[in-house]
Amino acid sequence: MKKDDIIQLLRQDAGAHAWALQDLQFWPDDTTIHVRHDGGVLNYLLFTGHPGARRVRSAALGGTPAGVEPLLEHLGGAPLLIRETPASLLPVLMAKMPHARVWQEQRMEATRQSFKPCHKGKARRVTAADAATFAAFHGAPPQAIPQLLPWIEGAIILGVFDGPRLDAMASTFVRVPEVWDLVSIRTRPEARRRGLAAEVTSALTALALEAAPLVTLTVLKDNAPALALYGKLGFAPREDRIWLDHGAGSTPQMT
Repeated sequence: MKKDDIIQLLRQDAGAHAWALQDLQFWPDDTTIHVRHDGGVLNYLLFTGHPGARRVRSAALGGTPAGVEPLLEHLGGAPLLIRETPASLLPVLMAKMPHARVWQEQRMEATRQSFKPCHKGKARRVTAADAATFAAFHGAPPQAIPQLLPWIEGAIILGVFDGPRLDAMASTFVRVPEVWDLVSIRTRPEARRRGLAAEVTSALTALALEAAPLVTLTVLKDNAPALALYGKLGFAPREDRIWLDHGAGSTPQMT
């Protein structure tokens, strides 16, 4: 299939395929996708070309178990990280990688109609001038700043600061006209239970909905406080997902 035809099919459910939509449009030369179009369903295995996800070979899949199974011959071996992938595909993936570690996740969506903002103007954009503070927030040494700068400069990250200290943050991962995807919604442990996660999530969602009709995020299913927060902001559950680590040593982000 031609790339433009694949993109048109993915746009039919932009929230479910946000990562693939961005990769194919922004980094087509660095993105590899294998597809099968069966019975009107697009089945795909995509190896991301996103600059922020290249430290380990990372993939996303979509479609039905029967449609995806023949594509798994392209997976290769460890190390491999699989993200943003429907939980319905877990059985065929585990048959291929029986010793992989799996986390259960929930994808949620908000629209301009469903969104219930609660931010009070406390969040601002994190810039390169905040790089040292951003590194400290993540427990990283100053030497890690050059590795963090592409994230700061390539994404939109909003943070709540207490003087020079960053107390909470939320970041974008996908920004295309159809959908924005939010990741890395985190609060410093000592600053929790002060509404800061709600502040940064609400502010970034509002910004996203000025540019796109849909905002999506993925959260661990056992993270009850986060699920409750996103529900209060107008995010609705849309799809069960998995994070699968096949020898990559990677765990889900704190969204």
